[in-house]
Amino acid sequence: FESTYRSLTVSGNGFLTFDNESTSEYSPRAIPTASHPNALIALRWRYMERNEGSYFAHGTRERFIVQYQNVSGGHVTMQAILYPGGDVTMQYLVMDDTSGTVGLENMAGTAGVSVLGSTLPAGSAVLFRALPAPVFTTDGWLMTMAPFETRSVTLRVNSILLPSGVTSSFTLAAVSTHTLESTLVGPFSVTVTPAPVMTYLTETINFYAPQNHTIPLEISVTNAMFAGANLTITGIRQYIDPDQPVLPFAITASL
Repeated sequence: FESTYRSLTVSGNGFLTFDNESTSEYSPRAIPTASHPNALIALRWRYMERNEGSYFAHGTRERFIVQYQNVSGGHVTMQAILYPGGDVTMQYLVMDDTSGTVGLENMAGTAGVSVLGSTLPAGSAVLFRALPAPVFTTDGWLMTMAPFETRSVTLRVNSILLPSGVTSSFTLAAVSTHTLESTLVGPFSVTVTPAPVMTYLTETINFYAPQNHTIPLEISVTNAMFAGANLTITGIRQYIDPDQPVLPFAITASL
């Protein structure tokens, strides 16, 4: 999360933290949350028995490893590997209970990423990849302009790491390759808005189909949520409610 830390605390309850508060918290919470601990690397955050097992840490210039060895009554062996570029790998050798919180969280507890613990059984691993910081790129930076000429430059903003509601301010500097002097333009501000969310047809359609027959069914879809942009439908999928004793049937569609 674009932060630098100089110390790390290893909790016996399955998490690492750069936060100095609540380092022994044993009740896992969802990520993100403003409650301490924050600045969190949760391998398997939950209450663990500490009367057995060992904890190891080893670091080089290339990586820093923290390992939980036969902890929680010998039922858990796992490790976190931290890399200088911000990547984090979590590996699970022995995992008799897959409950608990798994993920990363920033110092403020306002941003994070989590993984469903049940998807990480013994013998599995997960890599959290550090993405590039928000950057500004342009089209047409290199150009020749006549005196007093005005031209437009397209600016693209990469807000992939910025949560919704954040406002980022910046100033552009136009540098001349002839004089090496710069002219400041701005400042500007960009406010991150929520990405559009695709909604699926939620109406229930009831119909009767005689056995071994094909029944034509017309569904009308309106592109109302994406005004100004095209909506492309790539397929139609049947949904079967797992709580209802309904057998699946074949669907074919012409788009």
